[in-house]
This record gives sequence, structure tokens and C-alpha cells, in this order.
Amino acid sequence: MGLTTYIEERSKTIWIEIVKDFKIGQDEGWIRKELNVEIIFYFMRKITSNLVDKELLRFFNTPQDMIMELTNLFVYGITPRENHEV
Repeated sequence: MGLTTYIEERSKTIWIEIVKDFKIGQDEGWIRKELNVEIIFYFMRKITSNLVDKELLRFFNTPQDMIMELTNLFVYGITPRENHEV
């Protein structure tokens, strides 16, 4: 098995577990019940494809900064974090 195949298979396995966790979060009220959690996988793949976009990278000091910003945007939206009950 090649490295690319291994990474793809591991990614699928990990995302299946993440989707399960998100569904538990829906059941427990941490995540909106009407949210289609499977669509998160789709959008995260699209975001990941932008990790090599030099135009996007220019807004950040490091790729890690970009990943954190995109993750925070995806999870919290544009509202201040203090508005969220955690």
C-alpha cells in the first residue's frame, strides 16, 4: 500500500469517527440538531485544498496560523467567542 492510499484510508476512518462524535454532540445539545454533519467533511476537504493557495497564505505568518483561522471561522463563524456558551 502506498503512502497516498494509506493517508486517504486513514482520513476516511478518522472522519467517520469525527462524524459520529458530532452526532453525539447533536444528541447532547452541543451542536445544532438540524445541521447535516456529513457536509462538514465536504467543506473541510475544500478548505484543505486551499492549503497550497499562495494568495490565501499571504494573509498569514504560517500555514498553521491559516489552519487555525479557518478552523475558528468554520466552528465559530464571525461572532465573538464570548457570545458562545461553552
